[in-house]
Amino acid sequence: MKNAKLIAKKYAQALYMMSKKHHKVSAVYEEMQYIQQIIDNNLQLSKFIYNKFAPVKETLVFFNIFIKAASYSDLIRNFLIVLKTSRRFFLLKLINSNFYDLVTRDKGITPVDVTTACPVDREIQEKIKEQIALLLKGKVDISMYVDKRILGGFIIACNSKILDLSLLAKVNKLERAFIK
Repeated sequence: MKNAKLIAKKYAQALYMMSKKHHKVSAVYEEMQYIQQIIDNNLQLSKFIYNKFAPVKETLVFFNIFIKAASYSDLIRNFLIVLKTSRRFFLLKLINSNFYDLVTRDKGITPVDVTTACPVDREIQEKIKEQIALLLKGKVDISMYVDKRILGGFIIACNSKILDLSLLAKVNKLERAFIK
């Protein structure tokens, strides 16, 4: 998997450099997200596309029809063809994730993951976003997650740093203190 992550990162960098060269970073990002969404929402399509053993010719015919019907750019078409012919299409999600990281970094936006024990309404999400933006002194893109196992509080993950203010972390800390 480590090798796959590295390969996906290289493909994402190549796609990013080409889209930046052609001044189409936002358009390429939107197209890639939409393609991923279509694939994820159609089980038969995802089985066909992600199948490493599907005949490349048949898959390429499908890609050409799919891309022309959806009016995707030549950049996307060529990129998807390269992925499929090199049998790397299974890396699409990882590539999209890495591409997103490159786009947000270029725009000066810091991605932040916030995990709570229960769903949080829009108003509170905005307040969390504002506070984190103030702390980081910049723009942030918040991704909210719910994990009931943390019992309460929240966990913030940003730039490979984690601030764990969950009830579970506090319980675990108390437990370790009692064991000593």
